[in-house]
Amino acid sequence: MWRSIEIRNFRSLEHVKATLAPFTVVVGPNSSGKSNFVDAFVFARDFESDASHALQNRGGIASIRRWNPARSLGITLDVHVAKPARC
Repeated sequence: MWRSIEIRNFRSLEHVKATLAPFTVVVGPNSSGKSNFVDAFVFARDFESDASHALQNRGGIASIRRWNPARSLGITLDVHVAKPARC
Protein backbone atom coordinates (compact mmCIF):
# COMPACT_ATOMS: atom_id res chain seq x y z
CA MET A 1 0.00 0.00 0.00
CA TRP A 2 1.24 3.47 -0.85
CA ARG A 3 1.87 5.47 2.35
CA SER A 4 3.01 8.86 1.04
CA ILE A 5 3.89 10.70 -2.13
CA GLU A 6 5.91 13.81 -2.88
CA ILE A 7 5.45 15.42 -6.29
CA ARG A 8 7.55 18.20 -7.82
CA ASN A 9 7.01 19.91 -11.19
CA PHE A 10 4.37 17.48 -12.48
CA ARG A 11 1.82 19.21 -14.73
CA SER A 12 0.23 22.00 -12.64
CA LEU A 13 1.74 20.80 -9.36
CA GLU A 14 4.82 22.68 -8.19
CA HIS A 15 5.31 20.82 -4.91
CA VAL A 16 2.85 18.52 -3.16
CA LYS A 17 3.59 16.23 -0.25
CA ALA A 18 0.84 13.98 1.10
CA THR A 19 0.57 11.22 3.67
CA LEU A 20 -1.94 8.60 2.60
CA ALA A 21 -4.36 6.59 4.73
CA PRO A 22 -6.09 3.36 3.72
CA PHE A 23 -8.94 5.60 2.54
CA THR A 24 -7.88 9.03 1.25
CA VAL A 25 -10.16 11.62 -0.35
CA VAL A 26 -8.86 14.45 -2.54
CA VAL A 27 -11.06 17.55 -2.57
CA GLY A 28 -10.65 21.10 -3.81
CA PRO A 29 -12.03 23.73 -6.16
CA ASN A 30 -12.05 23.34 -9.93
CA SER A 31 -8.62 23.65 -11.57
CA SER A 32 -6.75 23.14 -8.30
CA GLY A 33 -4.81 20.07 -9.51
CA LYS A 34 -6.85 17.14 -8.18
CA SER A 35 -6.75 15.25 -11.49
CA ASN A 36 -3.04 15.92 -11.90
CA PHE A 37 -2.44 14.66 -8.35
CA VAL A 38 -4.24 11.41 -9.15
CA ASP A 39 -2.49 11.13 -12.54
CA ALA A 40 0.87 11.33 -10.75
CA PHE A 41 0.03 7.97 -9.13
CA VAL A 42 -0.97 6.45 -12.46
CA PHE A 43 2.16 7.87 -14.10
CA ALA A 44 4.40 6.44 -11.34
CA ARG A 45 2.80 3.02 -11.80
CA ASP A 46 3.08 3.15 -15.59
CA PHE A 47 6.65 4.51 -15.45
CA GLU A 48 7.77 1.58 -13.31
CA SER A 49 6.70 -0.97 -15.92
CA ASP A 50 7.57 0.96 -19.12
CA ALA A 51 8.98 4.50 -18.82
CA SER A 52 8.99 5.22 -22.54
CA HIS A 53 5.37 4.17 -22.95
CA ALA A 54 4.29 6.15 -19.86
CA LEU A 55 5.82 9.32 -21.32
CA GLN A 56 4.51 8.67 -24.83
CA ASN A 57 0.94 8.14 -23.56
CA ARG A 58 1.01 11.61 -22.00
CA GLY A 59 2.45 13.44 -25.02
CA GLY A 60 6.11 13.37 -23.97
CA ILE A 61 8.08 15.03 -21.20
CA ALA A 62 7.08 18.55 -22.28
CA SER A 63 3.42 17.70 -21.63
CA ILE A 64 3.92 16.61 -18.04
CA ARG A 65 6.71 18.89 -16.87
CA ARG A 66 5.60 22.04 -15.06
CA TRP A 67 7.31 24.87 -16.89
CA ASN A 68 8.81 27.69 -14.88
CA PRO A 69 11.88 29.62 -16.09
CA ALA A 70 13.20 30.08 -12.53
CA ARG A 71 12.91 26.42 -11.50
CA SER A 72 14.57 23.12 -12.27
CA LEU A 73 13.31 21.26 -15.32
CA GLY A 74 13.23 17.93 -13.47
CA ILE A 75 10.17 16.03 -12.33
CA THR A 76 10.20 14.19 -9.02
CA LEU A 77 7.74 11.55 -7.88
CA ASP A 78 8.82 10.06 -4.56
CA VAL A 79 6.50 7.29 -3.41
CA HIS A 80 6.78 5.48 -0.08
CA VAL A 81 5.21 2.04 0.09
CA ALA A 82 4.39 -0.07 3.16
CA LYS A 83 5.64 -3.62 3.26
CA PRO A 84 2.82 -6.11 2.66
CA ALA A 85 1.66 -8.05 5.71
CA ARG A 86 2.57 -11.73 5.74
CA CYS A 87 -0.28 -14.20 5.72
